[in-house]
Amino acid sequence: MVFFTLLCVIHKKVKTMKNFLIVIFCISATFTASARRVNPLFKMVGGWQIVSMANVKNALVPAKLSRNEVSIENNTIFLNVGCNNMSSKVESLGSSNIKFGEVSSTKMACTKKQALQEKQLKQLLRTIDNYKIIYTTEKQLILLSKGKKKIVLKELPQKGDPMPDKVVDNSTITQGIEGTYRIIQQLENGKMVERNTMASTLTFMPDNTYTATLGCNAINGSYALPKKEAIQFKAGLMTQMFCAGETGACESALNANLLNVNTFKKDGNHLYFYAGQDLVLMLENK
Repeated sequence: MVFFTLLCVIHKKVKTMKNFLIVIFCISATFTASARRVNPLFKMVGGWQIVSMANVKNALVPAKLSRNEVSIENNTIFLNVGCNNMSSKVESLGSSNIKFGEVSSTKMACTKKQALQEKQLKQLLRTIDNYKIIYTTEKQLILLSKGKKKIVLKELPQKGDPMPDKVVDNSTITQGIEGTYRIIQQLENGKMVERNTMASTLTFMPDNTYTATLGCNAINGSYALPKKEAIQFKAGLMTQMFCAGETGACESALNANLLNVNTFKKDGNHLYFYAGQDLVLMLENK
């Protein structure tokens, strides 16, 4: 109402429509700029990667992570460093102060190293009370605790979604993987285990979604092929049926394996998925 009244007064004072439109444009720009200044989160929204963390014993080393994904949106920070998807609400935010809430996480079976890395990251995030954004050769978000640098993030290039659910253009990928495969072997408790049954399948759809099952629950999600023989899996929904015997534990292992995978090789009817240098899944085309 106040804004409308202001426009009426201005219209009476301004003699021509051209001048009136110029005034309106200036007022709109001022309101927009003010809105951006009011919400500091505006400068944080988007995709990030961890550059460094506090120097603690057995500290997480970003260069050795199988995944390094951070995004900030909807007043929440989302993180994945190789196993579980984690998130925390921004409880308070000012021009330099910030406070994160409790860190929630999925409950997948992770290696001891992954579990330790996630624990360290959760603990550090809860200590953060300050931040600053700097611009050098890249945009960085520095999270601090009592004035000490704890976590440094770098902004990902703004080309669409920094952590895409789907490949924007996979026409350059020469090795298509669409189709249904039998899961022959997978990594479980540090060793490759035979899972070669007609019910153990992994299906890749042309729209970059996948469905996996070991005969009980269905594991769904999306995948991206950023370059030749590189792949990223992103978890989606999973059914919650009761599974007899060891099937439930095997499903957790399969889910963790998929999220750890970063490369693959195709050899005839077989697909081999790797986490770093380690083979974690072997598939055969049905």
